[in-house]
Amino acid sequence: MASKEFIDLWRELEPAMKRFHSRTEIADFRSDWDAMFTVADPTLAVRHEDVDADGVPARWIYGADAADSDRTILYLHGGGFVLGSLESHGDLMARISRAARCKLLGVAYRLAPEHPFPAANEDIETVWNWLLAHGQDPRKAAIMGDSAGGGLVLTTALRLRELARPQPASLVMFSPWVDLTQSGNSMTRRARVDRMVTAEILGTMAAVYFQACTPSPSDVRAYPLNADFSGLAPLLAQVGADEVLYDDAARIIERASAAGVHAELAVYADMCHVFQLFAHRIPEARDAIAKAVRFVLEHFDDH
Repeated sequence: MASKEFIDLWRELEPAMKRFHSRTEIADFRSDWDAMFTVADPTLAVRHEDVDADGVPARWIYGADAADSDRTILYLHGGGFVLGSLESHGDLMARISRAARCKLLGVAYRLAPEHPFPAANEDIETVWNWLLAHGQDPRKAAIMGDSAGGGLVLTTALRLRELARPQPASLVMFSPWVDLTQSGNSMTRRARVDRMVTAEILGTMAAVYFQACTPSPSDVRAYPLNADFSGLAPLLAQVGADEVLYDDAARIIERASAAGVHAELAVYADMCHVFQLFAHRIPEARDAIAKAVRFVLEHFDDH
């Protein structure tokens, strides 16, 4: 059963979510999203350092106890490839960094419709290569992300394998969106209980992301579930039991496990899409972040 804190939070969020679902303009989607999720918690006491990663804007986030850490978490924010920002995910990234006691690099990858597929994928690959060029040991790096960013975690790992580039030590995805055709059974089975995401919204975002592009079914950046998962780093997917995207997470774990990859699925009863964003309010989110960080730390080469 959901905590009282979650129930109270949802009562507050429901009017904003209804307004969000009624939007038709990308600019309105973006402003509503940032207004809902941007949180400033000075008690986290993290430092921010904006950097140019070979042309891709990024931001280092870390506490004083991680200033000299050689461990890095690369974080890819969600937002359906069309919204989301380092501001909307700032609190979540700060909490992850503080819990892990290592540096976190958030990526402000390009968004559609201004920059359609495969711009986001290209930016993440660029930042990963930039990290390695600046001395990052991939065995002491993890890639994490939520929703569309969770999808980018998987597609990036698949692309790195294709290109014979070093893999990170682990992959972590919160409510990953990897099937942009919305073919999972949970799209209909959970449609009445998912109060945050709908198949219609996902379809609109996918159309905005792909635009006139028709990727090959073998392109792992567009259709990662068609790929062979062998050789990927250990991965963890967390998902709310009520999500229409439940099957996306479940299929990732199923395919990874079948390919011999260490893969774990954590399902949270009564939780909404990327509930980890509400860690400043609900215990379920703080627990999920702690478990995700533990997974990352367990797979660093020097743990």
